[in-house]
Amino acid sequence: MNIKVGGLPFVIQDDDKLQGKKSAINSSDDLKPDDVLIQLGGCGLFQFLLSFVIQSMKIVVAWGMGGNAFFAYVPKWRCAETQFNNMTTNNGTLYDHMINTTNQTPPEVSSVTADYWNQKCELPSGDTCTKFEFDDSIHTLVDEFGLVCGYSWVTASIISVQMIGMMVGSLTVGPLSDIFGRKKPFVSSMGLLGVFHIMCYLSGSWMTFAAARFFIGKFSPY
Repeated sequence: MNIKVGGLPFVIQDDDKLQGKKSAINSSDDLKPDDVLIQLGGCGLFQFLLSFVIQSMKIVVAWGMGGNAFFAYVPKWRCAETQFNNMTTNNGTLYDHMINTTNQTPPEVSSVTADYWNQKCELPSGDTCTKFEFDDSIHTLVDEFGLVCGYSWVTASIISVQMIGMMVGSLTVGPLSDIFGRKKPFVSSMGLLGVFHIMCYLSGSWMTFAAARFFIGKFSPY
């Protein structure tokens, strides 16, 4: 039986060699995707490898979107302009207490840690702190560029910028795919995502980082 698929003639033939499969459908109304796949030769090793490669490339997209949860994390911090080592307790200075916690009980360690990482933006003089010390057990965008106090809004704004980029990409992916097909925009977007991820890593300022995240969002929908 001759039918048309995508405007082209397509011949359905019986194949008695297909184990457990019904013979070819003799009515266009009963034609199913599985029947077309059988006529094209089924899904072999090449198709499985191709699918694996394509889905693996999407890991880049997943990391680009999920990375927000990591770079926006705010580690413990304190104003580096305060003289913490002059603040005293019953057992000596807080500084000495902080650096000699190996023999302290957990509640005492927790108390001193809370006093040290006070996360206060205002100095005793009333001025705003401009130098910060961060807990070095984890490194994020916040401690890289000192995004606390007056710059605490930056991390949330960068996430918003990336979402705007994703919205722009969603509006353009359809027309570009209609013009160039699916493969060219997809492969190009994967390459550009890699470039902008490297740009994020090498960013010298949070503004450069934000610009790179915009384009990561833009090319993610492809």
